[in-house]
Amino acid sequence: MRLPVLLVCAAALLSAGAGPGRWEHPAPGEAPGGVPRDISLTSSGALLLAPASEEILPGPAGFASPPLLLAAETDVEGNTFFGGGLDAKVLRVDGKGAVTTFFESTGVSVRALSSDVSGYLLVATMPNGRVYRVDPDGGTEVLFEPEERYLWAMATDAFDRTYLATGERGVIYSIAGPGEASVFFDSDEPHITSLATDPGGRLLAGSAGRGLLYRIDSEGTAEVLLSSGLSEISSIAVASDGTVYASAIRDPVPSRPRRRSVGRDELTIVVTTPEDDEEMLEEAAEKRRRVVVDLGEIFPSDQAAQDERPASKVYRISPGRTPSLIWSSRTEWVYSVAIDARGYILVGTGPFGRVYRIEPDGSSTLVRQYPATQVTSLVPGHKSEMWVLASNPGRVYRLDAAPSESGTYLSPVHDAGNISAWGSLSWDADIPKGTRISFATRSGNTTVADSTWSAWSESLADEAGTAVPSPPARFVQWRATLSRLKTETSPLLREASLTYLPENLPPEVHQLQVGDAAPEAEPGDSPAREQKSAAKNGSGKVLPGRQIWISWRSSDPDGDPLRHVVSIRGIDETTWKVLAEDLPEQRLALDTTDYAEGSYVARVAANDRAVNGAARGLSASMRSSTFVIDNSGPVIDAEEPDMGEESVTIAFSARDALGTIAAAEWASRPDGAWSVVLPRDGISDTASESFELILPLEGLTRQMHLRVTDRAGNRSTHEIALPRWQ
Repeated sequence: MRLPVLLVCAAALLSAGAGPGRWEHPAPGEAPGGVPRDISLTSSGALLLAPASEEILPGPAGFASPPLLLAAETDVEGNTFFGGGLDAKVLRVDGKGAVTTFFESTGVSVRALSSDVSGYLLVATMPNGRVYRVDPDGGTEVLFEPEERYLWAMATDAFDRTYLATGERGVIYSIAGPGEASVFFDSDEPHITSLATDPGGRLLAGSAGRGLLYRIDSEGTAEVLLSSGLSEISSIAVASDGTVYASAIRDPVPSRPRRRSVGRDELTIVVTTPEDDEEMLEEAAEKRRRVVVDLGEIFPSDQAAQDERPASKVYRISPGRTPSLIWSSRTEWVYSVAIDARGYILVGTGPFGRVYRIEPDGSSTLVRQYPATQVTSLVPGHKSEMWVLASNPGRVYRLDAAPSESGTYLSPVHDAGNISAWGSLSWDADIPKGTRISFATRSGNTTVADSTWSAWSESLADEAGTAVPSPPARFVQWRATLSRLKTETSPLLREASLTYLPENLPPEVHQLQVGDAAPEAEPGDSPAREQKSAAKNGSGKVLPGRQIWISWRSSDPDGDPLRHVVSIRGIDETTWKVLAEDLPEQRLALDTTDYAEGSYVARVAANDRAVNGAARGLSASMRSSTFVIDNSGPVIDAEEPDMGEESVTIAFSARDALGTIAAAEWASRPDGAWSVVLPRDGISDTASESFELILPLEGLTRQMHLRVTDRAGNRSTHEIALPRWQ
């Protein structure tokens, strides 16, 4: 059944800041992250029980296995053989799970395995380039020793012909028996890296170079089924209806050699041959010899991260149809493609050791992630199991079709931003009869869960929503447990949601200024208030009559929207006069004509009650420096003009009750040009200044006009009538 998600809170849950929050997992558009244990993850982030998996090698007995496991083969007796490197031996696991060493050679790597109709195992080693045939009792003979050093793949058809894919010339050999080998197909590619046969007996071959997939008939005539656009066809799988699945990867992972490298990119291994090993070939190697291996053949290159092309692609080629792309990745390389017992397409990748299942609708499911760097081979077993070969380190797992009995998923650690009280945890899931999903939570104040975190809570099993019992903290994590009993069906967890209420942090107010010019508009201010000049202020600022600006900056560490209360009072008063309340802007214009002249101080208080309510809301305030409201102009006192023969001297003074004198001017007419008059001391910087104006009589009129302006911008004028002169 499909269970509803609990809607604990309304739209406020999505608010920013210290208001209620909700952590949804997986987050829309993001990879789910987390740590799955026996859990598979769909591409949408849903969780279900992973197919059961058992480690075979090293296994409980700790049987030593090569660090790279590259090839597997099964025989009719129920035995499975595994080969790899840097230890060129083959291990056998019988039907009861017993592990033995079946084959060893002086080579460095077993790269390919196959078997013939007689039940003999065929083993290809490199870089010495030999194919061995091993009988069921371990007897060994050299089947073929080509010129090539690199033997990448083998396949045996229904006519007991074995095909061998090689490099560096891209030749495929046909081997009918000891000494009976011939060139079957000579490609234009440097390497043939993968082989398979289709239901019609035709050979399928993938190349490294241009990443081509060939189909070759019994006469050796080839056609290209797929040009991948990448560097290599890494694996081929064929369904019973003839549909072909092929994976393509780009260079340089893995890097196929085109020429030998020298120096620090080489590894020299000293091989010692035991003297008393009766199972070794008659043509044994020297007691000690050196084998040089190009590391570029085995290990990925860091240059891969610089390539913008997809790292890998998987194609489906239905009979008579154009190839279609069904899966791709920019960060993972597909090393193996296989078809399981139910017909699903599985892909093994690196560098994270993952197995994916490609679903019929084109989506993908992360089936399992193994503790290895690469899943290098996937091989169907005798029954419904799939053999999983992993490398770095070398491991072999048996993957069953049935799901695990239980599994857990550890979510990523979620950062609530502040110390938070946890709400409830709910989830959306399909829980068939006989299955179960439960949760547990823990919390702490470090980014990584450590010993300071709380213990895991008791089980939370109410999918409709259960209060989270973990203590308040900044970080939280949940663990989901999926299980089944007496059913082959898995529960499906689509998503989980955890609500929380962060501790509210107080806002801040800063840069409070009172000035005579409009400040720059803030985003969100009314367009009518957008001004370009910046406010300036200082202690004891005298402001012009009629309008002044109060401006400030406010912020909230939680990102909460703020509202402001603006007030003023005289410096000798105790009661604040509120100018505005619930103001979202960060500035306010004040008409000073409604207030008595004198010295004032302004206060701005910011609060976050809009999202936190009156009970949780916090506020902060700031006071301005003292400013002066001055609506009156200066007083001008002029002496009688002192008339000379050719000039007149006019002495006058000006004083202002609340501010300083800013400037003095004179003009013959009020609507004429005004000229500056400097104070006697040359600086206009006090509330009282004296001036002396000496003017030539020639050209003067009898009417003289004086104008004085104070720092607040208030102006006063005075008219003087000069005596008559000749």
